[in-house]
Amino acid sequence: MNYAIGQFENQNLIADASGNQINGQEWIVTPVSTPGSHFIVSDLPAVQFLQTYPSLQSALGTSDTVEIVGVGAPAGGAPVYTSPTTVNMVTGSFLEVPVSVLQNPDGSINLILGQATVTIDSLISELDSYNGIGAIKTTDPYQGLRDKLVSAKNSIKQGMNNTARNQLHAYQNQLSADNLVTPYARTAMLDDSQSLIDSISR
Repeated sequence: MNYAIGQFENQNLIADASGNQINGQEWIVTPVSTPGSHFIVSDLPAVQFLQTYPSLQSALGTSDTVEIVGVGAPAGGAPVYTSPTTVNMVTGSFLEVPVSVLQNPDGSINLILGQATVTIDSLISELDSYNGIGAIKTTDPYQGLRDKLVSAKNSIKQGMNNTARNQLHAYQNQLSADNLVTPYARTAMLDDSQSLIDSISR
């Protein structure tokens, strides 16, 4: 979803997707050989709703649940399904879901759906999406925040976790100090970035 214009975009020409569904099942289909795909689950629509109707926060609570199922379709074979995974999400958070496919010698496949977690890619997607809905009010703070996440991503790739932690702390410091970020967005991004800091610290 491109939140800046309110339209669904498919930027991967070899993938297909359902688009945004209200109270329905959303899906993405991509060939197994597609490199670099990231499956991000977002609770952003809940934040958009609460920004319009803040008085309903107590009725909606502070978290949401999403059920995720992975489906693999080997050539000429029956689809393989993972068991449903229920993910509890803090309102407004973004999580990455790892999916791996193992090809067996007989042509069948094993499909593995990993645990949904905060990753550097989900943080970047979160920042871009919040910027798209206007939760970051000017260009300068958005670009500064994004530069810090891109630097942290490069550090993580190189195994420099201490450097990445420092860059993520700088990201948090800017979020905390900047009054150009709306409260709902700030809370979600601070919580998610802390989850990643805790993860790479372990």
